[in-house]
Amino acid sequence: MWNIGHVALALAFLPASALAADSRQVVDFNFQWKFAKQDAPAYALDLNDDAWRSVRLPHDWSVEAPFSEDLEGCTGFLPGGVAWYRKHFTSDATSDQVVYLLFDGVYNRAEIWLNEQLLGFHPYGYSPFYFDLTSQLRPGGDDNVVAVKVDHSRYADRRWYTGSGIYRPGKLITANKLHVPIWGVYVTTPEVSAQQAVVDVHTDVKNAYAGERSFQLTTQIMDADGEVVASQTEQLRLSGRQESTFRQQLKIESPRLWTLDAAHLYYAATSIVLGGEQVDAQRTRFGIRSIRFDRDQGFFLNDQSTPIKGCLL
Repeated sequence: MWNIGHVALALAFLPASALAADSRQVVDFNFQWKFAKQDAPAYALDLNDDAWRSVRLPHDWSVEAPFSEDLEGCTGFLPGGVAWYRKHFTSDATSDQVVYLLFDGVYNRAEIWLNEQLLGFHPYGYSPFYFDLTSQLRPGGDDNVVAVKVDHSRYADRRWYTGSGIYRPGKLITANKLHVPIWGVYVTTPEVSAQQAVVDVHTDVKNAYAGERSFQLTTQIMDADGEVVASQTEQLRLSGRQESTFRQQLKIESPRLWTLDAAHLYYAATSIVLGGEQVDAQRTRFGIRSIRFDRDQGFFLNDQSTPIKGCLL
């Protein structure tokens, strides 16, 4: 048994950027993809993909194949392989905006190309990832082509079925050059009691402009009814092409604690105001509760003994 003392944490069910506001645009990027099971390079802009199969994400090509006793049981007797995905799209992003492409999961060993330029490589099959498309986008109504190579040729790489392909959704996110990056808000509750909770909010802010920007960073804590229960505003500045983390600490009187019987949740509403105009905003959902482990008495949630039921393998 072990004892980590008394720890209070924020319970967050969604990543910081999961709930977008009007000042940023989040586009469903799951439709009108082209798919081909091939190893040959397929990132060229002028490649003719008219004969490729149209698919909608999420997509798993392994489950489409017939079962074979010659394959591995850990993969459900289904194959892996190498395949390419392509998508044509246009962007109306302005010179004051940045554009990100976010994938929730690609299994696995993914190469991401945009307009014949390699954006990067992501080997992991379960973790989400994103790339900044801004510098490679063709402006106005010009055709852009994003191509994704998925290499699951080492298909027997887990003890369970994983599937193959872009098996989770994708998003195209457009934001002001002064913005909170993806997953840029981190909320914890270091002090929790029935009388008061301290909410610690760490917010990353990125200034993609060439010059310095002065701005307001506001965090409002709202309850489930939308009532503001705490608020804090800071006057800040960032040099050009810099990113920094800013900390704000807010207090909530008589907080409604997250429990197993009543999963009360709050929102941290983050906004950035530049020159009197809100240029970015998002909400982060979290719960307030404390946890601690005692080697003699077990697990405590909000200072209440809470049995953990499980099994040993």
